Amino acid sequence: MSIPFILPFSPSDVPDKTNCTLYIPMYNGDFRDYSKNVNHGTSTDITWKRNKYGQGPKFNGSTSYLLLDDGRKILREGTEGVWTLINLNGVAGGKTEIWGSGTKLYLNDGNILPPKISGEFSKDFLEYIDKNILTHFVCAGNSFSGTLPDFSQCASLASFYCYGNSFSGTLPNFSGNNSLQQIKIHNNSFIQVDISDFVDNLWTNRVNLGANGCVITLENNAAPDADAIAKIEGTGAYSGDGLKDAGCTVTYDSP
Repeated sequence: MSIPFILPFSPSDVPDKTNCTLYIPMYNGDFRDYSKNVNHGTSTDITWKRNKYGQGPKFNGSTSYLLLDDGRKILREGTEGVWTLINLNGVAGGKTEIWGSGTKLYLNDGNILPPKISGEFSKDFLEYIDKNILTHFVCAGNSFSGTLPDFSQCASLASFYCYGNSFSGTLPNFSGNNSLQQIKIHNNSFIQVDISDFVDNLWTNRVNLGANGCVITLENNAAPDADAIAKIEGTGAYSGDGLKDAGCTVTYDSP
């Protein structure tokens, strides 16, 4: 049933959808795609609720999902919370935006249900996501490119999976996050970041990460230097005090 709602933003705030590959303003009370592809959605196990970004479908964190006409579960099982808009732009330089307030955001895995999602995350991707409560973000198995938004702003983030894309540039600095339990970033193009740099950030927070039983999967774009290995293994100057010694599970995966 469609529930009309007036968007609490001015028209100038709404992204240009001329070149969008998917544009579903769920605050309208339905899942119609207003992009050129007309790729409408059908929901399963959702209710309609309001959050600070407007009205939207509430996903229950287990059986709820949003299925597109092309077969993708654009928001798949595991998604939790009220999400109000999906804007995907797959052209060069196109930006992806998702609005909502929820604890878990699971995007379609293109390896399971193709086609993969392409494009880049907008610079202000997190502006209309409630950063204070987001605990899980998964966009694995797609064709996203460009740089990652600064997910270090999400203080409650426990799981971060972006593996299997084409992200480049620098990684968010998660060293101040005491909630992280799983990080999987392998099979990307983070050529501007050496593993040892990332390990430095993780190692500064090793005790909290270890207490969380953190599973860290790093892409082995370049062999870690001796100091990074020592920090991971807890040898040499870091004997008894490495990431593994703190209780973390650290693995490598080549692109």
